[in-house]
This record gives sequence, C-alpha cells and structure tokens, in this order.
Amino acid sequence: HLPFECTLEGFNVKLRCRSSDRKVVEAAFERLDSAVENIWSLTRREDTPFKKAQVYIGFHEPTMNYRIDRAVTLTPEFSEYEYDEKNGKWSKISPAKN
Repeated sequence: HLPFECTLEGFNVKLRCRSSDRKVVEAAFERLDSAVENIWSLTRREDTPFKKAQVYIGFHEPTMNYRIDRAVTLTPEFSEYEYDEKNGKWSKISPAKN
C-alpha cells in the first residue's frame, strides 16, 4: 500500500496504490512524477469546474498508471465529480436519493 499526498494551487491530492504486489508498488512509486505532472496540468486547465477540491487518484494495475477517480469540492455547497479520462471531461455526480 503506497499513499502519497500533495497540495497544488488549491487542490489537495491523495494518490493511492492498493496492492501488496511489490512490482506494482514499485511501478506506482516510479510513476509518481507523471501523476504530479498531470495534477499540475489539471490546476492550469480553464475547463475544470472547480478551483479548490480534494482530488483522489488511484494507481490502475492493468495499465500501470495513475488515474483520477473523483474530486470533491471544498466549498459550502459540496459537490462530487468524476473524471472521464477518455474525453478529458469532468461530470458532476448526482447525490444518491434515499
């Protein structure tokens, strides 16, 4: 298990690799730089629907790369977003109805 946290430009980022396989954990450690680079470009994008958020990024074993899982805005209205890597777009997650 490899946790890593950083804060960039209002984004509190939590990266995780949940594997007990040593090779996977090593790959996750080796790719931290590309994950931070992606986060940096995310903070610079004009189409990001928020300026402050908690961003969760997980290490995807099949591709051996980090992927954005979701983001939670750090505002009074609290919103959750998921990221579509294929299209490079954020979409708001509707709250669950009881």
